[in-house]
This record gives sequence, C-alpha cells and structure tokens, in this order.
Amino acid sequence: LGCGGAPRLKGAYREIASAEPRFTVFGSFEPNAPPRSEGGARGAVLYRQVFGHPFGMTSSVVNFCRAPAFMCWAASLLLGVPVGSYIDDYIVVDVAGGQESAQEALGALHRMLAIMPLATDKHKGMAAQQKVLGVQCDTSRAASHGEVSYFPDAQRCERILGALRQCKEEDRMGPAVAEKQLGKLGFVTTSLYGRVGRAAVLPLIQRAHRDTDPAFPWTPAMEEMLVFFTALLSAGFLVRKVVQLDRAAADHRPPVVIYTDACTGDDLGNRPWDFFAKPLYFTVSTDFLIFCYQRPL
Repeated sequence: LGCGGAPRLKGAYREIASAEPRFTVFGSFEPNAPPRSEGGARGAVLYRQVFGHPFGMTSSVVNFCRAPAFMCWAASLLLGVPVGSYIDDYIVVDVAGGQESAQEALGALHRMLAIMPLATDKHKGMAAQQKVLGVQCDTSRAASHGEVSYFPDAQRCERILGALRQCKEEDRMGPAVAEKQLGKLGFVTTSLYGRVGRAAVLPLIQRAHRDTDPAFPWTPAMEEMLVFFTALLSAGFLVRKVVQLDRAAADHRPPVVIYTDACTGDDLGNRPWDFFAKPLYFTVSTDFLIFCYQRPL
C-alpha cells in the first residue's frame, strides 16, 4: 500500500469560472496613474475583472472546493480510485502493484472533462511514506501489520517554532502571521494523539480575528503558547498516531474518550466535571488532569 499526492490543480481559483462574473470585479488604487485632466492629481482607481474566483474571498474557497470534491466523487465511483482533496491538493492511496495507475486514472478524468488542468511539476510519485500538508503518512506496515501511522514532519515543526520565536524576539505578531501559523498548527496537531493544543492556539485566534492594537505586541498568553508547543513539537518527542486497520473494521466497541483539562494554572485539574457520567480521573502532574470515560455497552 502506498500514498502519494497527485498533481496539484494548476492555477486553482483562476481556472474555475464563476456563474456570476459581476462579483469578480475588483478595484485597486494606482498612485502612479497619470492625472485624468490637466493639472489634476496623479493616481486613480482601476477596475479589473478576474476570469475565475478572486483570491482572498471566503466564497471563493467554498465554491472552488465543489469542483475537486466532484472530481473525487467521480474518480471513486467510476474508476475505483481512493482519493481525497484539500483545496487544490489531491491525496491518492493505491496498492503497490497498481504502479501509480490510480493517479493516472485521475489525470485521465481531468483531461476527459477538460476542466482544471493539473500542474505536473508538483506531481509526487507513490511511496510507502509521504509528506502531505506537513504530516508524514506512513503506510509501510499496512500489509504486514495492518496499521497506518501519522506524525508531524520534524522540519515543519521546527519552522513553526522558529516563526513563533522570531515574533517573540521582534515583540510583534501581525494578524496575517497569526493566521498562517494557526493553519499550520492545525495540521500537525491533528496527527498527534487525535487532536491537541486547541486551547493553546487561542492567542493566535485572538490576534488573527479580534485584536485591534496596531502594535500587535507579543503577549504573556503567547509566551505560554510557545512553551506548550516547544514541549509538544520538539524533535525527539514527536509521537506517531497509529491507526489499526483490521481492528477499526472489526472492533465495534465504543472507544475510550480521553479529555485533558488545560495545561497551566495552579487550580486546574482539581475541579470535578460532569462528562456524560462521573468519570474516573487521576492526576498526571500538577498541570494536567486526564479524564477516562468508557461508555456503557
């Protein structure tokens, strides 16, 4: 079993036409545009039409994603290709004996429909282990042990931590930087245990969507966030998330739910919680309290 990224969609938003082109016109101020009349001031607003979906609009993302979702549906139903997509990236899984036939079938479907050309320079061949969106996907033990594992890419983690440390040194984190790091952390933390760090990224959400101070300073909450993710994402401490394929298919017992009550503070980990029923709990450290709850059969 192998996984690989099929060619990325070329041009992405620019290649999908809009049924309402009146919404794809935008204006920009050109300070060096010549004056419209003699003696007038330089500069003018110029209007342009995007023959596609304008980048930066929320509606562009939602509407664009309908196209690759349709292609995944068609490839799965008509050609038996196990494929998923994230925005303009495809992720394909195939048996080793397929020799990339799944990717070739997906490409043939694109050519047949003559929509959304594929960027062949971004093609990734099939491999037992593949980095997808900053996460290492390892299928090397799928046939022998019936398991697939995921773990954050170490270099991606170091780049994320490096960007946060740079913001600390500069005593500034702008909204665009916060939103970018929030997106990257979303992928890498999903591959750890299941999902961790959602409370820790609240300073990034605050900065990206709510803060109005033009200085955008580094805050104590961001410092706690950096300490948390440094401990979680440092090289040598990254844990694999293992999925047992045969067990997932055969075991219908309800899962054990593990809940962690925040990460810092003297009073945390000492409060009772009504978690569907009174849970069994134990203190792992002064900072963590983990609840284990088994749903009744």
